[in-house]
Amino acid sequence: MDENNSMDELKQEDYKDFQENAELKAIIAGQQAKSCTLDVNGIEIKFKAAIPKGLRDRLIKVARQYEMGEVEKADEEIYEILAQICINPPFTNPKSWKYIDLETGEVPNLMQSMIEKITKLEGAAKSFRNHR
Repeated sequence: MDENNSMDELKQEDYKDFQENAELKAIIAGQQAKSCTLDVNGIEIKFKAAIPKGLRDRLIKVARQYEMGEVEKADEEIYEILAQICINPPFTNPKSWKYIDLETGEVPNLMQSMIEKITKLEGAAKSFRNHR
C-alpha cells in the first residue's frame, strides 16, 4: 500500500478535521521535533527519530527495486528519502546525497546507520513500555 492509498482510506473530510485538530497537531509537532544524529568524519547529520509511514513504504519499494535490478531508480529514491528524513541542510537536498554517493559510495552505509539508530531508539522505547 502506498502513501496515496493510505490517505484515501481516511476520508478527505476526516483528514482535514485531523489536520486542524490542535491535540493531533501537538502530538505530530512533538514527534517531528525529536531527532537523532550521526557523526560522519566530525560532521553531524541530524535526522528524524522516526520514519513516517509514507517513507517506510518507500523504503520497501526501494528494496524491491534493488531486487529487480532497478539500481538507478532505487538510488534516486534513496536520495529523496534521506533528504526527507534529514533535518539540517545541505542534507535536506537529494542532490547532496547523490553527490556524496558519487564521490564515496557510502550512501547505503550511511542510510543503514541512520535506520539502525532509529530502530535502536524505537527498541528502547518498546522495552521501556514492556517493563512498566
